[in-house]
Amino acid sequence: MFEIRHYITANERDVYFDWFLRVRDMKARIAIERRVSRVELCGGDKRTQDADINRACDYWQDWQRRNNDER
Repeated sequence: MFEIRHYITANERDVYFDWFLRVRDMKARIAIERRVSRVELCGGDKRTQDADINRACDYWQDWQRRNNDER
């Protein structure tokens, strides 16, 4: 099983949750929740892997920069 962690920006915004709340289509929300649950159980998806890795690298660099500034 995988653990999904939400990225929290420097101004304490949850990027995923903010986006999810803007999804108005309830069928889409349910589909998203199901997919996230599947990812928690089985892992990610090859189709978006490159974009996901790039986004994760950006978030990681931001996290490192903020944590180094606090020291």
